[in-house]
Amino acid sequence: MPEAAISDYFYGDEAEQSIYFRIPRQLITDSRFKHLPTDAKLLYGMLLDRMSLSFKNGWYDGGGRVYIYYTVEEICGDMNCGRDKAMKMLADLDTKKGVGLIRRVRQGQRKPTKLYVKRFTTGAMPSQPATLKPPPFTPFSGVDFSGVQKSSSPTPAGRETRRAGVGKTDPNYSHIKLILAILIHLSIPPASGGEQIGNGAIRTESAGQRKY
Repeated sequence: MPEAAISDYFYGDEAEQSIYFRIPRQLITDSRFKHLPTDAKLLYGMLLDRMSLSFKNGWYDGGGRVYIYYTVEEICGDMNCGRDKAMKMLADLDTKKGVGLIRRVRQGQRKPTKLYVKRFTTGAMPSQPATLKPPPFTPFSGVDFSGVQKSSSPTPAGRETRRAGVGKTDPNYSHIKLILAILIHLSIPPASGGEQIGNGAIRTESAGQRKY
């Protein structure tokens, strides 16, 4: 990773290079302000920058609202324009003739006009992401779901069907019982004196007699 390089000092007005005017994005992209001239949008960003000076100087009215001072002469000097052009930009931003982003309050007696810079919102809601829906259920091929019980609560008809089926004997079950009986019989050890022979038969000898 390259080592961070430390730049030289700031000299004179070079510190101003890191200070920028901020213009709200909606002022550029929203249709409500499409007709507003670009110079007026830039002036609005410059008026917002003046708010920091109001905070430092404590320029608040009786209702706690912040105002700024930015004379027409100062606008002409900063924007490099004539007085008519400066007055036109203020009128485009004003609440009476323009879009309502500033309100001018004249004080008279050769005092500078107070400028109230307003915040704004377009009221537009951001688009919501599309809701992803789960794919429809597709049963596996070759699997029969016709006999699957669909409801966890048995219906009266379902109970009657099960009762009718209780009395029926499954032939496979009878066959299994027969096999188990034979296996149990083959596992029983022969009685005393007897000998087990094929097929489970037992041969015994008692008192000279032979039985099969």
